[in-house]
Amino acid sequence: MMEELLRRLEEMGRKIDVLQDSMMSLATAVEMLAEREGEREFLAELKAAVKSEKSRIENLSPESCKLRDFCLSRVNKATSKVIRVYSEKGAEEALEEVKKHKEAVEKHLDSSLCPDKNCMQSIVDTFETLESLIKHSLEISEQRRTILRRWNSIEEIDEEAVAKLLSPLSNPIRIRILKALTKGGKSYAELERAVGIKGGHLQFHLRNLMEAGYITQETLRRRYIITHSGLKVLNCLVELRDAMGIVMVSRR
Repeated sequence: MMEELLRRLEEMGRKIDVLQDSMMSLATAVEMLAEREGEREFLAELKAAVKSEKSRIENLSPESCKLRDFCLSRVNKATSKVIRVYSEKGAEEALEEVKKHKEAVEKHLDSSLCPDKNCMQSIVDTFETLESLIKHSLEISEQRRTILRRWNSIEEIDEEAVAKLLSPLSNPIRIRILKALTKGGKSYAELERAVGIKGGHLQFHLRNLMEAGYITQETLRRRYIITHSGLKVLNCLVELRDAMGIVMVSRR
């Protein structure tokens, strides 16, 4: 009996290992698919930017310039190569290609080779634009990979529980109340002055925060104080702001 039980447990362990391997392979496949889709989208954006920049250079370049055709041809070849490198080798290699061309053009900015400095500067600007775009694509790719690595955690999110946590924060007045209470407990009158509203409106928001467990009221002094949960949720808001690149400006 015991031997049979051990055999079944061993077999179950093998099946679990196989299942875990399959889940890892699936996660990797999903990550690669998302990566390729992101690269295709950016490649189209990069091509559009190159087309726009080349048109801008053509408009800025004086038609009377003897080097016009030569310069436009070199820019066309250089930008086409950047696109080809990105398509074949990826963003990091393309970034190095852009830097190489930008440095080559910058060497001639102060020389007497080009009679029109504005025209030459516009070419430098073009490569700086492409450099900025590719750097941004690398940042987006890394963010996408980070999200996909946390796929299991995302799948485990309880939508109802999260909505319940966030609902009390859907009004800026309540966030203002929490911020005011981080500086210490406050009486009702002190909160009125700190938040800028009075009467039933303030009571309504205080009640919502108390029901959520984000603030509480002292038994004796009757001051409102922020709870540990309230401090944690404020910290989450700061992290969310940083992650989304949002600039939060206080009204007060």
